[in-house]
Amino acid sequence: MEKIVIKPTSHEILVRGTNQDGHADLFAYDAEREENKRGLGNLFIIGNIQDSDGDQSDVAYITNLVASLAKREYYSRAEASPKEALSSALKKINDVVDEFFKNKNLEINIGIFAVAGENILISRLGKFKIFLARDGKTIDILNNVELFSKEHIEEKKFSSVISGKVGTSDKILAFYPGKAITSRERFIKADFIKFERDAFIEKMLSLKETKKDFGCAALYISIDKFKESTTKKDKPKKIKSTVEDATIKLHPEMGVPILAANEKTDDENKDSAQNAPIIATTNSIIPQEEEMRAELMATKKTEIPNIIPAEFTRGRKKNQFWSILNRIRISDFNPNKGLIKKAGIGAGVALLIIVIMVVRSYVVVNTEDKATTESVKRIQSQIDIAEDRVRENKLSEARTIISTALTELWALPDSSTSKVKTTIDNAIKVIDSFDKATEASLSLYANANQDGLALLQINSYGDSFGAIADMGGKIFLSKIIDGAVSRYLELSDTKPSSVIFSAEGDFSIGLDENAKKIAVSNDEKTRTIDLSSLATPKDIGYYQDNLYILSSDKISKVVDVVRGGKSITNWSQDPVPADAKLMVVDGNIFVIGTNGMLTRYFRGKKEAEFNIQIPATDRDYLLSTKDSKNLYLVSSDLGRVYTIDKESGSIVKSIKIGNVVPIVGASLSQAEVLYILTSDNKIWKIN
Repeated sequence: MEKIVIKPTSHEILVRGTNQDGHADLFAYDAEREENKRGLGNLFIIGNIQDSDGDQSDVAYITNLVASLAKREYYSRAEASPKEALSSALKKINDVVDEFFKNKNLEINIGIFAVAGENILISRLGKFKIFLARDGKTIDILNNVELFSKEHIEEKKFSSVISGKVGTSDKILAFYPGKAITSRERFIKADFIKFERDAFIEKMLSLKETKKDFGCAALYISIDKFKESTTKKDKPKKIKSTVEDATIKLHPEMGVPILAANEKTDDENKDSAQNAPIIATTNSIIPQEEEMRAELMATKKTEIPNIIPAEFTRGRKKNQFWSILNRIRISDFNPNKGLIKKAGIGAGVALLIIVIMVVRSYVVVNTEDKATTESVKRIQSQIDIAEDRVRENKLSEARTIISTALTELWALPDSSTSKVKTTIDNAIKVIDSFDKATEASLSLYANANQDGLALLQINSYGDSFGAIADMGGKIFLSKIIDGAVSRYLELSDTKPSSVIFSAEGDFSIGLDENAKKIAVSNDEKTRTIDLSSLATPKDIGYYQDNLYILSSDKISKVVDVVRGGKSITNWSQDPVPADAKLMVVDGNIFVIGTNGMLTRYFRGKKEAEFNIQIPATDRDYLLSTKDSKNLYLVSSDLGRVYTIDKESGSIVKSIKIGNVVPIVGASLSQAEVLYILTSDNKIWKIN
């Protein structure tokens, strides 16, 4: 039996700013491994700590400690409701926060919130913001007077819990509102509604390239439906254990904080307005002095909670092995008793080491297997979501989900196991259900299997191939003739991610996205064109002696690039999609992005736009020739090639080429023969 549940999926956006911004960090927890605690859902923490003295040595410790305490206390009582659990956790955290505020130089900004089913619970200390995107609108949850009651929040305590409802397809953006974010808040809210997850995150990360002091600590959370099994499992028996000796420490210089035992809370109002989109309530959690003293006394009488190594120091227990060994007695009259005892000790130590190694190897293997099982389970739930998107005819979203799932599955350390292979098959079946792809016929064209060689990219010209190759850590322009790689020019200060060779192979043009440079080379030398004036460069195209450069906001042009041209001018007159990834030039210019939209430009103006519902990534390839009627989109993650009609934007054909060995390059000859480069230095011809 299966049931449908609502769960959040979180993605971190963490960009380090300057030292003046302080230390920022993100934390996300769940209780998936403990079935009896799943009702408490997911817990998220965003923290920013600043020390006005400029001493950043302990600020990371503060965020880690608060996050660890929040996690432990929130999930400590499985029978508690999410609101009870969060309120109890915040009481414990307040005791710790009091200790930190003895340092007058600290500024503490922390947001803590939980998502459990359709419920969201939020509390904050200092600066923290959280947006909810729904039905094309954004709601500033903590500052919306229509949906939330405004109350005073004491600056040195978590003093209230704000609660509400979330639903399927909602999106949440929680963040620390630093100066760099606050100045762009209006644009960020607009982008949050406009773009899908990957495009939004990429745009946020790209801000660092244009503004070096940009910093951001945010969590992007989507609310989706998942399928869960309702089959009951036997509960394991609880084994009671006690800790004989433990010292609870906050920090060597900050003394010992009060750690109160779990206490019962009053029953809270269980009624909720199910039809209301968001319901705001507050719950005071400031403990009185009498309550704190009572909690302290209760702590002395109750069992000490589980000790977290990162937060506390442990008491030492006597080693039982040495206790037993020391009871061994050697007869006084034996002249070799010292030698015998030493031998016995040596043998005992050797045996102990062997036992430890065996146990450790078992634990490591068992832990890795558990991690793989949990990953496969999580990825399978995403595949189930992709099936739902197919039924809703949201094919672009389905492809994106499956692409991510396959990438994660192949990256698992034991991806060859049956359970991983089964999950991979399930993902491929989802794509097959609407792609109707046929199996490709592949033949090995070249095997450049040479020691110390890694082919990074290829481009065909005539009957040969040019390549970018890493040879012993050095980057070379190379040519591949009869399967053999010959290097003919070293690139000392560039490492192109894409390359174009002329039809005769006498010159090449390479794009180094990271260094923001173009390398133009002939058989003798290389010159570079600086692209620092452009936003993030994504792809290049070459047509009739001119170079075209796709960046995150426009298409630029370099006239007569081979003959020494280096002046960069703006070519596009209409806007270029912010999520654009790939470009190909044949007189017109075709651009495709992560949202699955294909755009055709002519003389700088947008001429047509098609929703092909195939999202592109920077690991994919968009290919064509001047006289071809089609475009060829090579999807590396999906292991497929899509043939797209240039005039109508319709998918003419799709073929499966597989990607058990990662695809790292692709090229199309003038005769429209497609070649694929795999990471094992093999070039395959698609017949």
